[in-house]
Amino acid sequence: MEIGNSLKERLKFLIKDAGFYGSLRAATKALSIFTFPILARIFSKEEYGLVDGIAIFASIFGPLIIMGQDSAIARYFYETNDTKTRCQIVSTGFWIEMVLAFIITGTLFFHAEFIMHTVLKSTQYTYAYRIAVLSLPFTVLHQFGLNLMKWTFQRKQYLVLTIGISITTIVLTLILVLVFRVGIIGVFWSNLLSNCIFSLFALFFCRKYLTILSSFKYLVPLAKFGYPYMLIGIGFAIFPSVDRYFIANYLTLTDLGTYAVALKIMIFVSLPVTAFRTAWSPFAYFIHKQPDAGNTYSKILTYYTFAGVLGILIVLLIGQPVMTLMASKKYEVSAVVMALLAFFVILNGSYYITGIGVGLSKKTIFSAMSYYGGIGVSVLANFLLVPRLGIMGAALGTALGQLSAVVFITIAAQRLYPIPYDFKRCILILSLGVMTAWGISAVDVDSQVTCFTAKSAMIGLFISLNFYFIFETFERRKIYGLVSKYLARLTGRQIEIS
Repeated sequence: MEIGNSLKERLKFLIKDAGFYGSLRAATKALSIFTFPILARIFSKEEYGLVDGIAIFASIFGPLIIMGQDSAIARYFYETNDTKTRCQIVSTGFWIEMVLAFIITGTLFFHAEFIMHTVLKSTQYTYAYRIAVLSLPFTVLHQFGLNLMKWTFQRKQYLVLTIGISITTIVLTLILVLVFRVGIIGVFWSNLLSNCIFSLFALFFCRKYLTILSSFKYLVPLAKFGYPYMLIGIGFAIFPSVDRYFIANYLTLTDLGTYAVALKIMIFVSLPVTAFRTAWSPFAYFIHKQPDAGNTYSKILTYYTFAGVLGILIVLLIGQPVMTLMASKKYEVSAVVMALLAFFVILNGSYYITGIGVGLSKKTIFSAMSYYGGIGVSVLANFLLVPRLGIMGAALGTALGQLSAVVFITIAAQRLYPIPYDFKRCILILSLGVMTAWGISAVDVDSQVTCFTAKSAMIGLFISLNFYFIFETFERRKIYGLVSKYLARLTGRQIEIS
């Protein structure tokens, strides 16, 4: 596989890679949109909040089972071309995960009542939690197959594992909830059954890489390399549960349900971010020795910042109508809350861009330290803000936590592996975005058409200011060329834009 040395060739490669692996993985989340409007109308706010809370809490233990072996296997797999050695590496990582899955799942299952009482102050839904816990080993096995298919470029198998499990989960959920009317338990049973089915597919696809261990040579290296990623993975699962914990304890289950629905709408923002994040690390590691890689990293951060801020402004513009359309008026929430949640999602992608230097330096413990620093800020901010501002405080506290994590890892990465990011341009884009967001929030007129037009005009002004004052001349020319080609395709003739 080759990646060109020009910025254009590198961007094409990144977009293509994201277009398959990233977008396909993100599309599985989008499929949940089909059941969301139905479940939001069938379940009460309290029930929907419980489904979301139990699922999130159970998922925290997934990274603990994986133990960073997805990253560790990928790191050691390509150090050798010997097939037997590769099989030993993959099999060692596999058995690390399976042993941990048995221990952790058993512990969580038999202590379910205590855990539910501690987290939700009730044991009413212990049965649902036990079903969610039983899904863990099968979820991990399915994820193991996905990662191996990605790194060995088996795209058809990757497609089956991603789309297949999503469609199966949707069908089973609709059957159990709508036909058999088992309530919220049906959501957890559908997840368990679909993960059981496709974990078998994963085992079948991985069969040629799984073998009997001839030695424990790679046990310590894989565990040592993987544990910082395990800590990050746990933190990645904890972060979204911090705000939910404080809402559940300081507010009501009704507020938790409303907040959960607002987060669900954020899937439209998280889809492109997930696609980018999935493709980014392999791309970044692949080109890091190529000429002018630092400039490529810098340009990508600038473009990502612009696209991210634009996405947040669009959420401010249409977030509330979309939420009302998909979940009904009973879930109405402030557009500012939705914008803050979108900001949290966008920052998650920035974390991986500015933090790539930590990975390149191989001192991955700093990634874990930075992420947990952000979690600490989130806990403190939610503790202070939720009792005073309600779900607005939860959204703000979560965004502040993620922003802190980005700042921490950026500082660490620049000291360990300096990369010439153009932070001034990114700050200018953010500043223009904040002013535009303030202007959009300040619009308050009776006419919906006038209101929408005024807010759209402000977003158009944001795009224009960035185009003429932030982007460089060659970048504007590239955009002119792309627009010209697009218009030529639409009209069937060549159009010159001056």
